[in-house]
Amino acid sequence: MFASKPLYSFNQLEKACIERRPSLQCRSPYVADAILSDSNSKTIIHTPALGCCGLSHNGSNVLISLLYDKRANEKEEKKKRKKKKRKKKKMEKKRKRKKRNVFANIVQK
Repeated sequence: MFASKPLYSFNQLEKACIERRPSLQCRSPYVADAILSDSNSKTIIHTPALGCCGLSHNGSNVLISLLYDKRANEKEEKKKRKKKKRKKKKMEKKRKRKKRNVFANIVQK
């Protein structure tokens, strides 16, 4: 009579400790700063239901599922491309100046 399939399954859960709620970066009460147990790196996490009746306050150990923001990765890639393009333009300008200086030296002699 009951379904054997789960309603929802999480991809990969990681342990984290909530360091500060609300977060320093985003002052929303639904966002907290946390430290991942495996890598000791800081991250921002979403805390639903305004802290789940005390289950996600400062110092609480929680299980989180990581989400990777595709837009953030795209923004980083775009920044890298722009930086590379600026560097290329800068090198081209430098080459042009060098050619002008060589030409000026030949004309003066």
